[in-house]
Amino acid sequence: MSPDSPHRILLVDDDENFLAATARAFHRQYPITTAASGEAGLQAIGSDGPFAVIISDFSMPRLDGIRFLSRVRELAPDSVRMILTGVGDLTIAMDAVNEGHIFRFLTKPCPTATLARAIEAGLHQYRLLEAEKETRRQEVRIAAEIQQALLLEPAPTGIRGGEVAALTIPSEGADGDFIDFFDHSTTCLDVIVGDVMGKGIPAALIGAGTKSRFSRILTRLLTASAGGGAGSGPAVLPSPEGIMRRLQGEMGDRLFDLHRFVTLCYARFDFAARRLTFVDAGHMPTMHVSGADGLCREVKGMGCPLGFPFLPPYQEVTIDIGPGDVFLLFSDGLLEGANASREVFGLSRIASALTRRRAAPATDILDGLLAEFRGFVARESFHDDVSCVVVKVGG
Repeated sequence: MSPDSPHRILLVDDDENFLAATARAFHRQYPITTAASGEAGLQAIGSDGPFAVIISDFSMPRLDGIRFLSRVRELAPDSVRMILTGVGDLTIAMDAVNEGHIFRFLTKPCPTATLARAIEAGLHQYRLLEAEKETRRQEVRIAAEIQQALLLEPAPTGIRGGEVAALTIPSEGADGDFIDFFDHSTTCLDVIVGDVMGKGIPAALIGAGTKSRFSRILTRLLTASAGGGAGSGPAVLPSPEGIMRRLQGEMGDRLFDLHRFVTLCYARFDFAARRLTFVDAGHMPTMHVSGADGLCREVKGMGCPLGFPFLPPYQEVTIDIGPGDVFLLFSDGLLEGANASREVFGLSRIASALTRRRAAPATDILDGLLAEFRGFVARESFHDDVSCVVVKVGG
């Protein structure tokens, strides 16, 4: 073992003479803790862990080696596990490997040199696993940076006829949530909320690619409608349906080949015309609290996620909007956030929070909703991003 390595060994055996002799043989090479029973071994893991390598005798009273190492797998999954036995029984070996995920099976009596080689191999395996974990942590950090820099947009200001608030609570790692806005005029705004299947760098990159593709498609369609930029006339704003169909044509097969899919909602708020036009691609329902009657309804289309094979063309849905109407577009992290009892936040709580705050400004509605969500789940970190956009129609 290298001198800068703090990795420790736990040796569990009901033969105290064997424990003492082994500890004496290796005390200069490895920091070794011994335990004379499976129960004592579990106590040592709880009080003195973590251990890089845990070696257990098979034949011990009350808690044998297989059951002990199965418990170890639950309590200390990163430890490399080995078993010693004097019984040359292949069935026992297979049980140990299958139930405890054993790295190495050693027979007793085990020569000191053999045990030393096994410990070195176990420590090498432990270091490899630690290096892989560190690589994954770095990947998650990089993915989170990509997400914050490229996927999440601040809410636009200066919109006449409406208010917009947006916020994302990041998860423990990085998900594929993304938000984007296209303000075509002071009274016309496109809102996109999407979620890529999966986590980490792949999901973040696909989310960034989807956002970029939206921007390029919109630019090309606007240019084409204006006569290719030749000055033949004003550009005609492409419909959400047309944008989504072009996106489906350019990305659908590629996502399918990557075994990935993207859910999203593309919503266009035309505050001057008092109209919402949207395309739903298998996303969460958009929640709509009416300013007229105060009731909360789900607004949802029939589209499938982008990347599903053989999709029918996306179709848009149009609804009238009025003064005081509140709309919430959100990711599944809000819907599926669970408390300690595994009860999810759910649509009914979302609807209730929106309805009670419908008279407030958009920012206050969003802040209040997320405060209720945090209070419900009662923890500081989340498994999924929680991304929300609130749009409130002005009077």
